Amino acid sequence: MASSTKKLSADERQMQISRILMLRDRITVNEIASEFSVTTETARKDLSILEQKGIAKKFHGGATRQNNYLSGMFINERMEQNIFNKRRVAAKAATLVPDGATILMDSGSTTFFLAEMLTSKKGLLVITNALSIVNLMANHNIRTMMVGGEVFKSDMSAVGSWSELCLSNITADIAFIGATGLNSLYGPSVENFLESNVKNAMIQHSKSCYVIADSSKCSSISLVQFSNWQDITGLITDADASPSFLEKVGKETNIILSE
Repeated sequence: MASSTKKLSADERQMQISRILMLRDRITVNEIASEFSVTTETARKDLSILEQKGIAKKFHGGATRQNNYLSGMFINERMEQNIFNKRRVAAKAATLVPDGATILMDSGSTTFFLAEMLTSKKGLLVITNALSIVNLMANHNIRTMMVGGEVFKSDMSAVGSWSELCLSNITADIAFIGATGLNSLYGPSVENFLESNVKNAMIQHSKSCYVIADSSKCSSISLVQFSNWQDITGLITDADASPSFLEKVGKETNIILSE
């Protein structure tokens, strides 16, 4: 590995170690010490912290990625997890939507719960790449536009260059974007580049944009960062998020807590 020239904080260094684990599955203490110009003792401490966060699994002289670090679960499985907090987050997000708004929403369990709560709004135009949201809105006679593209099976969403082309020609009033990882000083993340590109396009083509995710995501990191915190209007999550997370990310963007 090439030696780093910038002196990183502990949080920044651990983030970079996490990304290496995402890409390579394992890293050694000596590699960390060489890459980040730290002692082997500091490298071991970094791995211990990442193990406590559920990111790394230590072995003698290094660590591997924990199996649950990149879930890859299908959306129907995710719909069954943390339902109470996801609905709380969705309810808070719904209060930001006025009648008559044009809304962008990507695929995800929390965005689907938000879509359910928007069915009582009047005059909405919903633009989405999520097949589940399209079906829901159509059944409630809400004007809906489907973003085209190749169907991504695990999320039942449209992704790819066609999706990005569709989004390039519009401007929405507000966008709501899901995430699989929030535990980064730099920005929210997702598991793959196809979803990341669509999320980023939605952010770029909306007047305001919010990442919505329950607090379980606050201790997770995924492979691809799709935005900087400073580029979104705010993060909507629930009050179970750790104070250290809220303090860290709150310096970079607005945080709105569900009730």
